[in-house]
Formats: sequence, structure tokens, C-alpha cells
Amino acid sequence: MSPEIYDLSIVFVGDINPVIISPFWLAHKGLIQETEGENAKVGIVHNEICKFDLEWASFEITRQRFQVRTTKESFFEVSKDVATSIFRLLKDTPLKLLGINHIFHYRLDEVKYEKLGKVLVPFENWNSVLANPKLLQLEMTEEKRKDGLNGHYRIRISPSELIRSYGVSINLNDQIGRQSEKGTGATELVDLLNKNWKLSLERAQTISTQLWKNLDL
Repeated sequence: MSPEIYDLSIVFVGDINPVIISPFWLAHKGLIQETEGENAKVGIVHNEICKFDLEWASFEITRQRFQVRTTKESFFEVSKDVATSIFRLLKDTPLKLLGINHIFHYRLDEVKYEKLGKVLVPFENWNSVLANPKLLQLEMTEEKRKDGLNGHYRIRISPSELIRSYGVSINLNDQIGRQSEKGTGATELVDLLNKNWKLSLERAQTISTQLWKNLDL
């Protein structure tokens, strides 16, 4: 089954100065076009949080977290390049976690939507506990990554935030942590993003395809 929307975000967690990463700064550093910086829809630029939207992505930066998010697949690579370029420039920023989040949004009909919950969770275990039970969210994790990297791989299935009518989202959280205690800057995780980028995209597609095959709706 093909998703109606592919929502991708890149996240860095660490000790970040959000006020630096504004659309004006990105344009000044040549990471986006000058017109993009001028036309950015700025929500807030503050010492604690910076939020703004470009035509192709949204940015949200706090003191603990950087996120760039887009639903435009043609800009996935651009988002990755901008994220890595930011922390190449801010290489002394102490980063400790990287997240590549793949959220696939699917539109089902009423019958398949109801069936999905029953396939994922045996409702008979809940019939004596709840009246007419429905599945709200299911989360599974692979705590020890197959590739040997520090971090985890987590899958969450829940109602879609972007498709209201019988929409389902499958969120694949590809999280990678620092591999050693040596060094305190951003370089290690930036390198890990570049190294694992294509692998993450491929694995997300493979898992989502295999999951729908297993569910056999």
C-alpha cells in the first residue's frame, strides 16, 4: 500500500542556541536563497525557541532540540543538506542524539480501518474490560539495532494527524546516539546522518511495505 503523504523530519538533540538559527542567518550563510529568508513565515525568534516555515519545510529549534520537517519528497535531500550544513558551521554545538523520523500517512476505508485494529491487537482480550474497545496507538521497538549503532528503531501506529477520515500513520523513528564519549561537538552525529541517510530511507520503505504485506488487509 502506498502512503498518501510521506512526512519526514530530521532531529538533533543536544545543547543548542535556538536564536542563532533564524531564516536570516540561513540566508546570510548561503544555506537557503536570500528570497527564501525574506519570505519565510516567522512564528517566533527567541532565546528559548525559534520557529519558522519556508515554502518547502518547517523549522523548530529549542535549547534541547533542532527539527526540520517536510512533506515534500523532492526536498528530503535538501532538508538533510541544510541540517548537516547548519551543524558543520555550528560544529562546537554539543549534540548527543540524531533522529530520522519517517511518518507514512494512509487513507483507509471504514472496513479496513476497523480491521487494522483487530489485526494488530486481539480485541477479545479487552472485551471483558472495555465496552466496544478500539485501538488508539501501538508502539514497538527494536532496542538493539541490527547495524550495531547506539540507539533504537521504533515503530508507532496511530490515527493520522494529516488525514482525518480513516487516516492511519506509521511512524518509524530511526534514532542514533553518539558512539563514543570522545569529542563533544556536532561532527560525529552530522557524519552519522550523512552515512546512514540512504540506509534509513531504504529501511523505512522496506519496513512499511513488509508490514502492510504481513497485515494482509
